[in-house]
Amino acid sequence: MLGNINRFILVPRDDGDCRESVQMSVLLVERLIQLESHRETRSVSLRAKKMSWQKDYLSVGLIGVLLLLTYADNSVHISSKYGQLVTSSTLNWLPRTHYDSSKQIVVGGFQIPRENEEDLMASNNAPLNRPNPFKRPLHVCRALHNGVWVSGTQLGDEKRCTVSIHGNVRSYEKYDLLENVDNAARVSWRHWDIYTPLPVGAVATDKMYVARYEVSIDEANPSLPYTYTHYIGTMNMNDNFGTIFYVKDNGIENTAKFCEVLVEAEPIYYELSGVRLNWSKKRVIKRTPRLIWAGTLKNDAEKGSKLAEAVAYSYNYSMYWGQGHAILKGLNTSILLYNGTNLPHIIWGIEERENRTEVQKIEIYLEPGTGVNVTLKANYTDMEVPYTGELVSHYEDKVTTSRMINGIRREETLLDIKPEFGPIYFLKDYSLVPTTTPPPVVTEPTTTTVKFNYDETKETRQPKMEDPGLDENMIVVPKTSDTSNMQGDDGGPLSLQNKIETGYSAVKRIFYLTISCLLRTVMLDHYRRLKSFEIISPLRGMFKEILAIADANAILDNSLYAERIN
Repeated sequence: MLGNINRFILVPRDDGDCRESVQMSVLLVERLIQLESHRETRSVSLRAKKMSWQKDYLSVGLIGVLLLLTYADNSVHISSKYGQLVTSSTLNWLPRTHYDSSKQIVVGGFQIPRENEEDLMASNNAPLNRPNPFKRPLHVCRALHNGVWVSGTQLGDEKRCTVSIHGNVRSYEKYDLLENVDNAARVSWRHWDIYTPLPVGAVATDKMYVARYEVSIDEANPSLPYTYTHYIGTMNMNDNFGTIFYVKDNGIENTAKFCEVLVEAEPIYYELSGVRLNWSKKRVIKRTPRLIWAGTLKNDAEKGSKLAEAVAYSYNYSMYWGQGHAILKGLNTSILLYNGTNLPHIIWGIEERENRTEVQKIEIYLEPGTGVNVTLKANYTDMEVPYTGELVSHYEDKVTTSRMINGIRREETLLDIKPEFGPIYFLKDYSLVPTTTPPPVVTEPTTTTVKFNYDETKETRQPKMEDPGLDENMIVVPKTSDTSNMQGDDGGPLSLQNKIETGYSAVKRIFYLTISCLLRTVMLDHYRRLKSFEIISPLRGMFKEILAIADANAILDNSLYAERIN
C-alpha cells in the first residue's frame, strides 16, 4: 500500500499548490485504503473457499481410507473361552483374485453325482480333503451382503460365492475364500444346537459364524443329477436363540436350529526341534568395541608363580526367534538343537531381554618382583542367523501336528572376550623385563664310518608302504615331494632350461652305465679263461686295472668289487 502512495506524491510549486497537493494526497490515501481493504476481503473470501474445498477433499479421502480398511481387513476372528473374538494366526480371508492352486482353502462339503451317491455317502465320515474324481468340493467363502459379511459356498472352480440371509439369496463375484495358511490350522466341524453353548474357537464372519447343515438322503432333490453332503451357510446367535441360514440345491433359502460350526483348535505349547543354525549366512548388524576391565597383576612373592584374576561384568542380552508364518504368538516353546543341545524355554514371538552377569578368569605367569597391565576387551554384537527346524504343535487333547519352518534368530550379546597383556616390568623401578633369549648352541654332529657286506642272494623285496601321514579323510590331498629339484640353491625356482639339462644328463648317465655293464661282462669272461690257463701275473694285473676302471664308471658296490677281483 505504501508503494502505491509514493507514486502519487506531488512536488508543490508554491503555497496554493501546496494546499491542493495535500488535499489531493489525502483523497488518494483514502482511495488506496479502500482498494486495499477490498483486496484483503476478496483474498480472505478466496482462502475461505479454498479451505472449504480442502475440507471436502479431506472428508472424501478419509471416507475412502475407511472403506479400504473395511475391505482390506482379511483377518479371521474366532471365539475365545471368555466369549470375546480374537484374531487367528493360521486362518486368513483370501480375496478370490489372489487365489492360486498352492493355497489351502477350507472345504465344507462336496457335490456328488447321483450314480455315485451311495458309495460316497457311505464314506462321508472320511476326511473332507480326501481326493476323489467324483466329488466337487464346496469351499467356504464370504461376501459383503447388504453391508454385512455373510459366509456361503463356492462350488468347485466356479468364480462366485452364493450367500443368503433373511430370505435374500444372492451370488457375488467379488468375495473372499477362507485360507488355511501353510495348512497350519487344525479345523473341524462341531455339532451345535440351541441347547449347547457355542464351541470355543468358532470361526466368525462379522457378528455371525461359519456353519454348515448336513443333508440327509430324504432331503435331497431327486430331480437333480447330483446331491450335496452339506450346505454351507451362516449361523446367527442373535436370531431366536440361534439359527443357521443356508441355500439349498434348488437355490432357495432354508433355516434350521441345529448345525455344525467351524472350529479352530489352538495349540497349548510349541516344540521347535532339529534346529540348524546357518552360521555361514550370519549377518552382523552392529559391532561395538567395549572395555570391560583394566587393572594390574603383580607378583610380590619371593618366587615365580601363576597369578589369576576373576573379573565380573554385566551386559544387556536379548534374543528373538522371530514371529514366523502362521504361528500363534505368546505360547511357551521348547527349543532343541540338531546336535541335541536343549536351549532355555522361550515365549514364542516375544523378544527375551535380560541383564546377564558373567565372570572371566585371567591368568598369567610372573617372575618374583614383576607386574603387568591387563585390559579385558570384548565386542557387543547385534547379529542375525537364519535357521530351519521342525515345529511341533501340542493340543489339549494330546494330538500333535508338525511342519518345517524357517526363520531368522536375532541376538544381542557380548562376544570376542579376551584379555590383552602389556609388557612385563619390574616393580622396583618400572623398567621392562628383557624378553630376548640367548641363541641356541649349535654342535657339530659326529660321523662314524660303518662297513658292511652286501649279499645279493639274501636280498628280499619289501611291499611298498603308504605314507602314514596321509589321511584319506582330508578334503585337500597333501602334495608329495618333488624329486626333480625344481628349487635352486638361492631358494628360487630353477628355470626350464636347467630342467631340460638335468634330464639330458640323466639319459647320458644311463647310457654310460649300460656300456660299462657290457664291458664288465666281457672282461670277466676273459679273466676267468686266463686264470684257468694260468697266464702270467703281468697280464692278470692289466685286466685288474681295466675292471677297476669299469667298476668305477658303473658305481658298483664295494663288496661285489672285492669279490670279483680277489
